[in-house]
Amino acid sequence: MHLKTIFAVICVVIISNILLLNFFLKNIDNILVLFIISLSEAFIIYIILRLEANKIKVSIAHLNNFIKDLDNIKNFQVNIHNTEFGEFTDLVISLDNMISNYKRTNTRLSYEKRKAELILSYLEQGIIILDNSGIILEANNYMQKLGIDVTEGENIEHLLSNYKFKNMINIALQVKNSADCEFQFGSEILYFKIKPLIDYTNKYGYMLSIRDITSIRKFDDMKYEFVSNVTHELKTPLTSIKGFVETLKLGAIQNEITALRFLDIIEIEANRLSSLIEDILLLSDIEQSENLIKENFNLKKIALEVISLLEPVANKKGLIIVEKLEDIDFYGDPNHFKQIMINLLGNAIKYTEKGHIDFIIEKNGNKMILIVKDTGIGIAPIHINRIFERFYRIDKSRSRQSGGTGLGLSIVKHLILLYNGKVTVESKIGKGTTFIIKFNF
Repeated sequence: MHLKTIFAVICVVIISNILLLNFFLKNIDNILVLFIISLSEAFIIYIILRLEANKIKVSIAHLNNFIKDLDNIKNFQVNIHNTEFGEFTDLVISLDNMISNYKRTNTRLSYEKRKAELILSYLEQGIIILDNSGIILEANNYMQKLGIDVTEGENIEHLLSNYKFKNMINIALQVKNSADCEFQFGSEILYFKIKPLIDYTNKYGYMLSIRDITSIRKFDDMKYEFVSNVTHELKTPLTSIKGFVETLKLGAIQNEITALRFLDIIEIEANRLSSLIEDILLLSDIEQSENLIKENFNLKKIALEVISLLEPVANKKGLIIVEKLEDIDFYGDPNHFKQIMINLLGNAIKYTEKGHIDFIIEKNGNKMILIVKDTGIGIAPIHINRIFERFYRIDKSRSRQSGGTGLGLSIVKHLILLYNGKVTVESKIGKGTTFIIKFNF
């Protein structure tokens, strides 16, 4: 029975008592009967109220248990369908609907939070989230790779002591705008950028990103050095050509012997310039090679072609090329391997004045080994680690006299790396140099 029904019953009893009282007052002898009837009605009302009070008490107990179950709301296991809440059923249903909506919202937010955390952890840069006053709220794991300890709840100004970093933070927090800086941190160069998180008119703090740009800066330096070297190497023969042409114009052309000597020099410088441009283009093509044109070819056949090409130069210097070539088939671009052999054998001839040059191709297990060994001037230990750099020359004057571009060994190195090969150099001053190259079949 609902409270509304109880109230209606009480109203009916009161009205009926009023009517009976009006009737019995006319006859005083019936007052005792009226009293007994009223007493009976009061007892019945008491019984009804007591029963309803017990039901309300049980409903309150169930409601109390329901509220206690909310302590376990993280699991959302509350179930109202098998429980009687009486007068509080509507309230409990509303609460249950609210909890169900909360569950869906919380699940969605948890998913979005986890997704954001995963995205932050996969970023190849450090990320720190700050509040509007610069207090650290959270950071991704990449900060550990950068060697920077981050403490949540700490002011970002205390993260690093570098003056550039502190100045960047102060500018960003005061002006409420983006700022950046970069500086050396240990052995790395780090780039910092702080940016306010703004959505229309709402500001949610700042995001600080940190990137390791060491390799980028090294590449920039290499690019600058390469451009400078190329400019210098191109300028030298061009200046020479221009000077001899002007001399010829001023009258040297009238002297046939002098004119021919000048024209020979111009031809040499023009050939050197052509070789330099060809080597630069070849090196560029090698570095940008993605889809190699590969085919089966015979290494011995390629080696014999190289020997026939360079042997006249060696014989002119009184050098002997001692060949030991196994009949080996390989899979790759034959032109690349021909270029490796030409550059190595050409260098051996160039820097050897007497003796012989060993040219060996052999197979050892699953490896193909190419060896070029000379009895030339040798290379000092301090130079061995740098001879594969672009435009690096041990003896610049000798290299230019011999027509070298300074790119030959750099081309060799890049071609070897293109086929996942390895190269080692052994050398002694005055005894000669040995290049050993290994490729996997």
